Amino acid sequence: MNKSNEEKLKKTFSKILKINKSKISENLNTKNCEKWDSLAHLNIILSLESEFKISFDIDKVAKLLSYKLIKLELKKHGVK
Repeated sequence: MNKSNEEKLKKTFSKILKINKSKISENLNTKNCEKWDSLAHLNIILSLESEFKISFDIDKVAKLLSYKLIKLELKKHGVK
C-alpha cells in the first residue's frame, strides 16, 4: 500500500477510534483497543468503503477485526 493510502487508512482509524496515529500499527485489533467496539467497527468499514470507493463483502466484514486484516483486504480490492 502506498504512503498516501496508508495515511488515509490511519487517518480513518484515528478519527473513528479517537486515538493518535502513532498508536496505529499492524498489531492494532479489537482485543487490544477498547474503543474499537461494534459501532466503531461499522464506522471504520463504512468510512473506508466511501474513501476508497469499494464495497466489502458482508461475510468478510465480521472477520476484519484488525488493522492488518483490513489493510490486506483493501489490497485485495486493488487499493495500492
